[in-house]
Amino acid sequence: RGPLGRVMRVAGVAQLWGRVVQHDRGYRAEYAQPLRLLTVPSLVRVRDTEGLLEAVARRYRIPLVTRAEDLSRAA
Repeated sequence: RGPLGRVMRVAGVAQLWGRVVQHDRGYRAEYAQPLRLLTVPSLVRVRDTEGLLEAVARRYRIPLVTRAEDLSRAA
């Protein structure tokens, strides 16, 4: 959950391994490593969201990008 107890959805790229199952809405994996996160203006309007995304990016030592095109550079 994000600030104020709201559920947050974040776009990004992750490496998946172990048991990986494809679903209609994406994937579930036994293990995952985030590679890049996307921040967009509509998301950071929620109070403290930008700071939270920056903290996650620092924790995993990954880039926080502002354009969807930059997500593909992680592959």
